[in-house]
Amino acid sequence: MQKVKAEIAEISKNPQGLLLEAIHSAGYSGALANPLLAPESAINSLDSSILEEFVS
Repeated sequence: MQKVKAEIAEISKNPQGLLLEAIHSAGYSGALANPLLAPESAINSLDSSILEEFVS
């Protein structure tokens, strides 16, 4: 989880990463317009039981 949080923090500090997210959202509609990376608040709500259920 730490690696995922670090990657999200790194991209949020990168103007090119933010631009890519904005272009992606503008270029698609519906479910395809969702962000490529989950917000940190969503990552904080994950735990091992949720991940195990997803994998199974």
